[in-house]
Amino acid sequence: MPFLFKPFNPSLSQMLGGSARREYTYKTFKHFSRKSDVTFFQSKCLSFVFKKPNILTNQYFLKETHMQKLSWALNIVLLIIIATLLYMFLIAGNVEETEDGRTAVIVTKAERLHVLGDMRKFLEHVQSMVEAIGDKDMEIFSTAASGVGLIQEPTLPASLVSKMPLEFKTLGTATHTAFDDLAKLADESGDFQLVAQELSLIMSNCTYCHRSYRLEAEEK
Repeated sequence: MPFLFKPFNPSLSQMLGGSARREYTYKTFKHFSRKSDVTFFQSKCLSFVFKKPNILTNQYFLKETHMQKLSWALNIVLLIIIATLLYMFLIAGNVEETEDGRTAVIVTKAERLHVLGDMRKFLEHVQSMVEAIGDKDMEIFSTAASGVGLIQEPTLPASLVSKMPLEFKTLGTATHTAFDDLAKLADESGDFQLVAQELSLIMSNCTYCHRSYRLEAEEK
């Protein structure tokens, strides 16, 4: 077989041994490769024998590509988990359909008592507003309305909020905000007929909520 390369300095090549000789031979091969003094086939053979950097580079990029694919797969799985948790926390809630057609919001016994207590407080303030209209006392009306507004409403526990469906939460927030607006209207207008009409509209939210939902304590 004809020689594949010819060292620049044979005596030096012979003097070198082991890895040093291998490196010297490889550099000699690179010189001839640039000058096209060896064939493409010979170049590939020497590239394999002397572990030319392109082989190691290809292996490196293959490994990098594999790691990138694995990273993308893990990111996608993580996004799916986050999206599922957000859907359950913000939209779906912990609900069940019931025999009376309403949606049951499943909560703990303590959470149910907490919400029912807020509803009784809400009803007491509405009663005060109705009495204030009859007594023509706008100050009491405004105080009662702001007392169940969103500004004074205490923050609910995150565990309870996560069990409420989106419509339930949206309806509750809108109703409390409406009472803040009603208190402001009462202070600015002093018109009992106008605030009575607005109160009636707000109470339609309460009617819709009780017609659509009910609270049930989860079974242990």
